[in-house]
Amino acid sequence: MADNLAARLAHRNAALTGRRAAEGAGVRSVSVSVVTETWSGPTQVSTSTLTTTATLVLSPRPKVVPAGEESGYFGGGNSAISGGRLIAGTYRIGPITLATTGGGYTVAQLSPPGASDTRIYYFLAGDEFSASGERFELTDVDASRPHQVTLTVRRTAQ
Repeated sequence: MADNLAARLAHRNAALTGRRAAEGAGVRSVSVSVVTETWSGPTQVSTSTLTTTATLVLSPRPKVVPAGEESGYFGGGNSAISGGRLIAGTYRIGPITLATTGGGYTVAQLSPPGASDTRIYYFLAGDEFSASGERFELTDVDASRPHQVTLTVRRTAQ
């Protein structure tokens, strides 16, 4: 069967409309941003300085759900319910509509290429995340479906 670009784009537009409706109804209360920092040199070198920051705020807001818990040294979790260990949360973000005539995003926009002078992180704010938001790192990109992408992120040191 041949690829039907027109049908694929129509399905993406329909999905985008549904996701906008969900956000409009208030069920998508977590703001998700992809932040790309560019530094004057390698990010791990103390003499490098931040030169630019680009922030892509995803709209409509995607669904953000826990993808499980794993032990972690850095906080963000509740130590009382975890036997004194701090829990680093892993979350699934999506589905996010792939680029279409009405909006959406490319995989490259959602998962920008890294470099020694670039730092990329995902910033989640709202609901169970701290009032000022929290940083996450990308652990997986699932772009196996023709209409959507799902990201998996893990909380980093705050």
